[in-house]
Amino acid sequence: MSQPLLEAQGIRKSYDGKPVLDGLDLCIMPGALVGLIGRNGAGKSTLLNLAAGLLVPDAGSIRLQGMPPSEATDAVLAELAYVGQNKFTLSDLSAQHYLDFVGSYYPNYRPDVAQSMLKRFEVPGNRAMLSLSPGVRQRIEIVRALSVQPKLMLLDEPLSSVDPVGRRQIISEVLSFAQSHGAAVLLTTHLLNDIERASAEVAVLHRGRIIARDPVRELKARFIRLESSAAERPPFLVHAQFVHPTPEGGWVALLRRKDLPLNLPESIRPLEPVLEELFLDTLP
Repeated sequence: MSQPLLEAQGIRKSYDGKPVLDGLDLCIMPGALVGLIGRNGAGKSTLLNLAAGLLVPDAGSIRLQGMPPSEATDAVLAELAYVGQNKFTLSDLSAQHYLDFVGSYYPNYRPDVAQSMLKRFEVPGNRAMLSLSPGVRQRIEIVRALSVQPKLMLLDEPLSSVDPVGRRQIISEVLSFAQSHGAAVLLTTHLLNDIERASAEVAVLHRGRIIARDPVRELKARFIRLESSAAERPPFLVHAQFVHPTPEGGWVALLRRKDLPLNLPESIRPLEPVLEELFLDTLP
């Protein structure tokens, strides 16, 4: 059986006496594509910083391929790519020189992959990092992560400044690499459409713990989205919790499939829910 690339057991972490992570357990196996979601301050970034060895837990254990981050061998660390929110860049270097400099610390760094991705992302490799927009710098950080050929990618809000077209392109690159190399991805973002496109599973972090972890398809299959242009709600929705008015004067509802009546009125359209609706309406 394969060894977990990342395993957290009973992790506790507090700031100024306030618990952020409180007995958290998480296991990431090779090939896993996991989107981590939760409210602001839930501890998503803290968890990824712990996994990357940038923080130390107050209690519990966290391991990379069976080793605590502080004791991990160079070989294990070389197979980890971390993209955080507070990125340090050598601003006086060009994008290409920055990638080559960082890549020199990774034995599996592929400069040809970096150059090819810079072209596909339309990033000028000869421009100084300081002169580039935040969105372009985020593209470069993704190039850095993929060009070192990691087994595990920890991506913390990696696309917050990237435009929608760029986000779709980057997600495609990450998925292509992960699927062709058997790499695992743990991704946090408030852009839940990105989670839906990039992740096979979604894990919900709430009150310091992972309270749910499900395949995205299975989670969505439990619910159905109903839309109607009529203002009046049918009897089966009178006591429903997740019903909202629309600007056109109708309503939209999120309903568990098991609560769906056998025969819907023709005025009601059944649709597949999106992850953002599930998070806003049904998750803590």
